[in-house]
Amino acid sequence: MRQYSSSVHEGIPTVGAYDELRSSPLFAELEQFSDCFLQRNKSNLLGYGQKWVRDPLHQWSRQWEYPFTLWHIQNYIQNTGKTNPLIVDAGSGVTFFPFYVANEFPQSRVICLDSDESLGPVFSSIQAGKPGPVEFRKSDIRRIPADDDSCQIVYCISVLEHMDNPSASFEEFCRILKPGGLLILTFDISLSNESATINKSNAKRLLKTALNYFEVVNDYDPLALLRESLADEDILTTHYIARRDTDLLPWKISRARKLRGLIQPRFISMGISNLTCFCLAMTRPWPENNSRDISGVDI
Repeated sequence: MRQYSSSVHEGIPTVGAYDELRSSPLFAELEQFSDCFLQRNKSNLLGYGQKWVRDPLHQWSRQWEYPFTLWHIQNYIQNTGKTNPLIVDAGSGVTFFPFYVANEFPQSRVICLDSDESLGPVFSSIQAGKPGPVEFRKSDIRRIPADDDSCQIVYCISVLEHMDNPSASFEEFCRILKPGGLLILTFDISLSNESATINKSNAKRLLKTALNYFEVVNDYDPLALLRESLADEDILTTHYIARRDTDLLPWKISRARKLRGLIQPRFISMGISNLTCFCLAMTRPWPENNSRDISGVDI
């Protein structure tokens, strides 16, 4: 099994760690897989690419969030010996990533949940209409049609910051995960707009809500980590990305603005939202006197 770097740490990524990851063999392999996926499914993804982005890996935060998720999936498999986990991608959209996960962990199954029913035919066309290790199911992640204790891993990448009731999703994640099951969570934080849905205060509330249902994987205080990370000037932000490569931003930047940015680097980030992202891994607590049996029924 591939050994993923533990440098993809919890909390907010630093610029140094982000740049190191971008130059790693793992990122090169992710790019190769993603590029092949996009080329092979160019016609299948044509309509979906107009809804969001055509190339999710080349979005600023996903370049950190995907490796972070991979490392924790592997760490869970190694620590539990559960080589064939049922994995849920909550709020999946359509990306290369669940297919990469299924490829890297070939005994696993990945269930992609999204409330957009139009994604079903896209998934079907990607897999040529045949059953595969990646399956799509239309579902609101606040009301997941799955049995209690039915999966081992849930990951939710940059979704909950866009929802008005994340506690309902945490309740569902806790319900469908087996005791000891893994939740991998990432979300954006607005640094420049206090009226944003996920400003710094709401990010703190989101973490407090998560801690009502889950325990952190490593021995750290996520609220303290959030506070300390936000005080660090060397964290990954969209303003840093704007000065480095505007194509990685989720917004269109005019050619004229890009040209002026070559002369005045700080000009390119003026007027755009300054975002960062926070990542953490958590587990569903074990009930007292639980036998810690993580086998069982699938979704």
